[in-house]
Amino acid sequence: MFCYNILAESYANADKMNWCPSWALAWSYRKSRILKEIIAHEPDIVCLQEVEAEQLEVYFQPELSSRGYQCRFQPKSRARTMDEIAKKTVDGCVTFWKRELFSLVAEEVIEFHGTAMTRHDNIGQTGINRMLSKDNIALCVLLKPKNPLLTISPHAGDNDHLFVVNTHIHWDPRDSDVKLMQVQMLVECLEDRVQTYKQKQGIPLPMILCGDLNSSPDSAVFQLLSGKHVEGNHEDFCQQDYGAYTKKGLSTTLSLKSAYSSVATEPPFTNFGGDFVGVLDYIWYTDDLLSAEKVLAGVSEETVRSYNGALPNPFMCSDHIPIAAELNGRLPR
Repeated sequence: MFCYNILAESYANADKMNWCPSWALAWSYRKSRILKEIIAHEPDIVCLQEVEAEQLEVYFQPELSSRGYQCRFQPKSRARTMDEIAKKTVDGCVTFWKRELFSLVAEEVIEFHGTAMTRHDNIGQTGINRMLSKDNIALCVLLKPKNPLLTISPHAGDNDHLFVVNTHIHWDPRDSDVKLMQVQMLVECLEDRVQTYKQKQGIPLPMILCGDLNSSPDSAVFQLLSGKHVEGNHEDFCQQDYGAYTKKGLSTTLSLKSAYSSVATEPPFTNFGGDFVGVLDYIWYTDDLLSAEKVLAGVSEETVRSYNGALPNPFMCSDHIPIAAELNGRLPR
């Protein structure tokens, strides 16, 4: 499982990222090195964020398709309001998988502001107003192993599936309440999908949730995904009113673990910019159905600082570093 925010061309601002030489910040240079980083690890599943629609079409999809991958892509919701030329520059999430290993059973897009609107009575108008202008999404694919790679139950047989969720949460550190509520909307949707699957198939559904959550390990987002209750007066709500959610607090029935925390600890950082260094990217999994065996080692701060002082640089071509984990199936406890 490989996860990487690749830094969309439209966000690679030479003025803001003035530590990086202009030639190394150019997309024509970065794209090939990003591709090499992906294929070097030969991952079975790849989840990328900040992929622009046109770059997927003209570069990543052809290159990875020729190497045996199939994919699904979803841009941020604003693309629906744009003309054909403008929407090509909108970034989104794309999930690749090896064709020889998996077949696609189903796909779904979760739009957080749309999901929030369906819960208007519970969230309240103040909270809705905070969420409506943020068009982040999650891309979900249900994959079926073509070989008995994933054993969920001794009698699972043809019902073996893997649910992969790829997301990119709102970025602004001043809007921690929006991030938290986007993740709450996400886990509510995932709880519903998991429950529906179990009712229909008679067995639980293993899930991987990964992406750029734009939230640190000490955040309420991490607390929520870890299965801990988040009180309605948590500082990450920024004293905003989210109706029933801030009255009762937040929780989830999903049994998730962070792959890095399970194997060792979260890396010292996954994002290293000019004014921020920290962990924003994660691979979560259902720990009663999957196990994390290995994770990709991080990069030392000394290494980054020795090359121009921050990311991106001529050798590491995004402001994020890739993360990866080896996940295996196991019998439910």
